[in-house]
Amino acid sequence: MIIEYLSSKGFFPAGYVNKNVVEYHSPLVSLDKTPSFYVKENRIFYCHSSKCGGNLIEIIKILDNCSVQEAIIKQNNISGSQDLQEKMENLKKTSGAKSRRETNITREVTNTSHVSKREDVCKQLKLRGLNPHIVALYCEIIYYTQNGKKNSSGRDFYAVGWKNNNGGVELSSASQSYRFKATIDKKGVTFIPSTSTSKKLMIFESMFDFIAMHELNERELLVEKNNILILNSTTSITKELLEWIVLLFNDVQLFLDNDPAGDMASFEIKSFMEEKKVKYADNRIMYYPAVDVNEFVIQQKKMEDISNVVNNKGLLPKDPKKSIFKAWIKHTSSTKDYIPDNDAVGTYYSQDLPEEREKSKNLKFCETLEEVTAHYKSFRIFNDYVMSQVKKGKIEKFKYYFNHAPRGVDNFIV
Repeated sequence: MIIEYLSSKGFFPAGYVNKNVVEYHSPLVSLDKTPSFYVKENRIFYCHSSKCGGNLIEIIKILDNCSVQEAIIKQNNISGSQDLQEKMENLKKTSGAKSRRETNITREVTNTSHVSKREDVCKQLKLRGLNPHIVALYCEIIYYTQNGKKNSSGRDFYAVGWKNNNGGVELSSASQSYRFKATIDKKGVTFIPSTSTSKKLMIFESMFDFIAMHELNERELLVEKNNILILNSTTSITKELLEWIVLLFNDVQLFLDNDPAGDMASFEIKSFMEEKKVKYADNRIMYYPAVDVNEFVIQQKKMEDISNVVNNKGLLPKDPKKSIFKAWIKHTSSTKDYIPDNDAVGTYYSQDLPEEREKSKNLKFCETLEEVTAHYKSFRIFNDYVMSQVKKGKIEKFKYYFNHAPRGVDNFIV
């Protein structure tokens, strides 16, 4: 009844996300140029702009500025208008045309092979920060036809694929630049049970997000301590699935996407867990602002490639004179703020982004650590590296400087 209530307040749907989710320009924010308010199955809403959600009672409380008791009374007087019915029918026709184009495609599996058999796929997986050997533990190469036809080269189509629990096959391109997802036969979730008796469940939107998590954790610990649920689509979240989760698990860890669909899905799962008093955690802050775990791993690996830092005996950067920042490693006994290069135990140099070198021309004397950290991605990584050396006991004392300074005076970072 949320849709009917919103129409009574003059808010109508902007479109269908899928057959279960309707989107709106948010009634909770003054200017919402892009739809950011979602209603699922006419029973639950989530506003991506204001990061809040709930049921019909909650939205009535907000828009009518009333108590729970008043909202309960108001919900009994809600009915749909003729105008709403016409708008909904038009939206269904529009979205139905799109979905029919997709459902007209029939895919059939013709063959399968080990991931390692395709060198091009392995290269693409590595570019996505994924280990092909780990991918091969859960997936294979699926060859298939579309509507009984091969591709323009006369060969079968192919993609990375894995089975879901409904007997279907989920497909995904390995390429980072060209994202393709599809399903052969029935859509469904993929459940990977723990190798132990663990009651902990980790939920991911995609298989590649789960595989990317292997880059951040030891595989043995990951699958021993956790059961894994791959949604394959947020549309897979149903009341039946949620009831199955609370029946079997007592600790639910969410690793969904940092986008509107992920917000809605996370909110729905968390609301159900709260209602059933099941422990849960939304872990998306771990990889924010990356959209998902896989993108976070890609970013991490890129940062490692461009911002590895080494001491003055290393090979990178090839020309330390071009580095924006440096860290002078002091003698343990030194109490001086300033020490010349030749008195330093060693010097670490930053490996910087080209665009940051241009920006560095605006650096001032005595910039604070907070300011530099906030504005220079390369310095954040540089600082992380130096601090890791401190933790390892390789460094006791150090001081940050700008590698270049006007009039021959070193700028130090406060």
